[in-house]
Amino acid sequence: MSVKPDKEILSKDFLFSLFYSAAHSYKCDTLIRPFPTSYKDGEDQKDFDALKDEINSIHGFGDDDWTTSHNTRMTSLVHNIINPKKFRLKFHTNTAQAFDRIRQETNDGSKDLTTSKMTSYIPDYVCELIYNEVEERRFSEIRGSHDTFLGFHGSKVENFHSILINGLKNNLNKTSLYGEGLYLSSDLKLALSFSPLVHQNWKYSVFGSQLGCIAVCDVIDHPDVRCSRAHAQSSANSASTRKRTTVAGSMGGEIPDKYFVVRNDDLIRVRYVLVYSPRAHKQFLRDYLQGRASTSSALLRHPNHTQRSFFERNRFVLLMVGYVFVLALVNVLGSDKFARFKRRLLGD
Repeated sequence: MSVKPDKEILSKDFLFSLFYSAAHSYKCDTLIRPFPTSYKDGEDQKDFDALKDEINSIHGFGDDDWTTSHNTRMTSLVHNIINPKKFRLKFHTNTAQAFDRIRQETNDGSKDLTTSKMTSYIPDYVCELIYNEVEERRFSEIRGSHDTFLGFHGSKVENFHSILINGLKNNLNKTSLYGEGLYLSSDLKLALSFSPLVHQNWKYSVFGSQLGCIAVCDVIDHPDVRCSRAHAQSSANSASTRKRTTVAGSMGGEIPDKYFVVRNDDLIRVRYVLVYSPRAHKQFLRDYLQGRASTSSALLRHPNHTQRSFFERNRFVLLMVGYVFVLALVNVLGSDKFARFKRRLLGD
């Protein structure tokens, strides 16, 4: 898959957008961990109001002006958000090619659909997590001689900051139809049902006001990964089929086809993120990914002002004008003068 080497602006924007969603979630205390110590008061209490006030003041990453126009605490916070320690992000230039490869590796059932039916499932962008040597070595040691496979995990955007920074965690999972664990699927449509678009993304993001994400995960095919009978029988590991297809406490019985339940956090890591952003300025981003637009573009510096249409910027005013016009029209149509004019016009 072809990848352009420098997509730092998109990575910064995306990572900050995820943090923004987490900070504005009612679950922010759980989703932002570790919490930045500089935003704790003298009694070690987390000051989420101060945190949100300051991240709301960031208006884009098109240049480095934000580093000189904010205080040291704020600059340090944003630097940590957009420069994760364990990985870096790469946005793939050819989304269609990257997506096709992912679908082939996951044996996604939706690949049998026609192109027209597949449109709503195709992501707008694909980004890949490139892990550092320490993380690669750790995952390789855990994998040992086991095979790996890819699975889709759907979740709300507000959860993705924690998912990328801390990994997928069993203790944060709320789904337990087939027993406790992290749920994945080989079916993208199924995963998307757990990943609704957020309609209040960071308003200065080049990805627009709506954002949705799907995690595509490397899963070690270990006995602790529960799966369908068909997958268990085709797997190379020696665990019994019965053991791999059931989880203690399951209310739904055996795990059905296309489902996987991971019981051990160390057996899974995010490899790709499928990004759905229907309100993004796609022509500009396409040019930027192809190297035909620079980081000095006005769109990157002030994305909220340039990507919104005239109607979006003046929606309330236009709606009020339309409302007044309808009221005036109804009043005219119901008047005696209009009734007399209508009778004369029809010759009554």
